[in-house]
Amino acid sequence: RVGFAAQLCAQLPAILALMTALDQLGVDTPVINCAFPDAVNPVLAALGLAPLCGIGNAGMLHRALAARIPRADIRLTAHHAVVQRLLCEPSTTLLDDRYHLEVDGVVSRWAELTRGMSPMPRSVELNSLTAAHAVDVVEALLEPRITRATSVPGLRGACGGYPCVVGEGRIELQPSKHISPARARALNEAAAALDGIQRIEPDGTVLFTDELRERLPDALAFLAMPMHPLRALERHERLAALLVSSAATDRSGHGGAS
Repeated sequence: RVGFAAQLCAQLPAILALMTALDQLGVDTPVINCAFPDAVNPVLAALGLAPLCGIGNAGMLHRALAARIPRADIRLTAHHAVVQRLLCEPSTTLLDDRYHLEVDGVVSRWAELTRGMSPMPRSVELNSLTAAHAVDVVEALLEPRITRATSVPGLRGACGGYPCVVGEGRIELQPSKHISPARARALNEAAAALDGIQRIEPDGTVLFTDELRERLPDALAFLAMPMHPLRALERHERLAALLVSSAATDRSGHGGAS
């Protein structure tokens, strides 16, 4: 409820450790990061450790549209922050300036293309859609006979998700003719504020929004302080210890932070 960036410190450490180990060993195996790739991948890119891409997020939106409009040429630029809102909320018109969507070369709106589609529950259905997109991407990367047009988040360390073609072991950006690459990046960087991210500095330090800071209870205010990726594990351990302490207090019947 406060913004997904509040748990960024829990998303970073594992993939940072993996990418650091691969870099130190000189291993160039492609890596697909599943942990908040719209934000984590650009943070890692600032350290020279960007994974190949992520899965889900913009890919979930792309897959939902592809199922509704078979064989259409879909070009979708969208950040993680708009995904649940577009899939799960009945009215999405307030998000029209937060993503870019083309179908067969025509600029379109999500609400127009999904008219009559019931909002999805914020539950296992979203994870199922993520898993299906993961299969799409991995299968196309591994199987030479398969080529798929989709969208992926965090492509080579980019912020947010972009349209692409996956096949023959490669992922290539599939640009939209109505939006420049610079405008697409700016759109995703602006949408990141909905998750609570103000910007990512050149050294990977994440600055959080005032809105995120204001929504956090005092005990969790440290989650909105600027965070360098190498300090993420330390912050996560502090958060985990606080959650354990709060849970223990709740079980003892003496209340505790919610």
